[in-house]
Amino acid sequence: MSDGPSVRSTPPTPMPRAVLCPYCGAISGGVHRCTNCGGHLDALSRQATQNAMGPWQVRDTQHPHKPGCSYETLCKLCDQGKVTTESVLRGPTTGQFWMLARRVPGIAHRLGVCHSCQAPAKPDEYACRACGALFAGERDRQHLGLGPIRPLPGQESPEMVAARLSVRMPEPPTPMPGAARNGVNAALDCTRAAGGASAGSERLRSVERRVVVLRSQLVGSLCANIVLVAAMVVAVTLLATRPGDAPRAVGRSDVRDPLFLGAGAAPRLEIGESPNEGESDGLDFGGRGAGQAEEEMPPVPGTVTPIPSREFTPPVVPDRDLDITLMNWTDAEAWVRSQVDEQDAGSIRRGLAMLADYEAANGLPAAGAELRRAWEFRLEQLRLQALP
Repeated sequence: MSDGPSVRSTPPTPMPRAVLCPYCGAISGGVHRCTNCGGHLDALSRQATQNAMGPWQVRDTQHPHKPGCSYETLCKLCDQGKVTTESVLRGPTTGQFWMLARRVPGIAHRLGVCHSCQAPAKPDEYACRACGALFAGERDRQHLGLGPIRPLPGQESPEMVAARLSVRMPEPPTPMPGAARNGVNAALDCTRAAGGASAGSERLRSVERRVVVLRSQLVGSLCANIVLVAAMVVAVTLLATRPGDAPRAVGRSDVRDPLFLGAGAAPRLEIGESPNEGESDGLDFGGRGAGQAEEEMPPVPGTVTPIPSREFTPPVVPDRDLDITLMNWTDAEAWVRSQVDEQDAGSIRRGLAMLADYEAANGLPAAGAELRRAWEFRLEQLRLQALP
């Protein structure tokens, strides 16, 4: 039995599968690169395109479906010359309406002109030197710059529609012929610049207001914390330095009064010294009188010599005056005023003497000199009243 003819099967020819381009939305025959827009379809290219995307678009009739770009990418296109003053753009500062690049806020100055008055401008300037329009661009990739949704006639009552249609586009003023640039036309340019820049700088002003509010809140919170910490430190210091809590030193003698200048105070006794050492109390334990000499008896070992009991008489504190030269002027003035009777000439002379002592030791302030002049004048009045 012979084998039949063998049939050779040809391998299938791989057919390129069509893919949808994620950039322009066209059906591409190439799996690695779009045949319509030329964009690479690998993962890294997709991520790079995603990083450069944004709400800005450049009108391109050859590739009308390309995604928008970020503000930084659009600035690079302006620097490279791919976007000129006659290019058609739309973005957050145009309300997503198509406009010429020389009229787009935030982009026109990158091309050398002001978007409001068309005066020459530099790419690194913040505002126009001629009209004062701000050149701040919108850098938020998620912000489209769309206006608020407002009802149209037929959707709500005419009164509600009229109440909500409060924003109207200002009509551009017509320059007067023959007027100087720095005259009426300049004023008209400033008015037009103010109207065009108000919409673009409204978001910037709101951000500045928020920054000011946050800064004031931060400063207030910081001041409150400083006051609280200072109060805590003062409280801890007062608790630590209370005089009633400080322990008294054992065996420490009392502090002598530095203001006492007399010598009539009782002397301080030392340990082992008799209160009236050297004085005779009029008693003679051996039967002798007070006028006889007392013989010293040797102490008997192992016995304690009794101390005769006597009534303790506190020392007499003599009358004394305070030394005002050791005080500050506030305390010295209060003390001098309390000691002087302005109806008595002798009392006034003693007060003047105390002021003279204080002036010689510490100097007399302006208040002291005024007090001295007042007392001298009062002393002269008392002298004149005493004349017949």
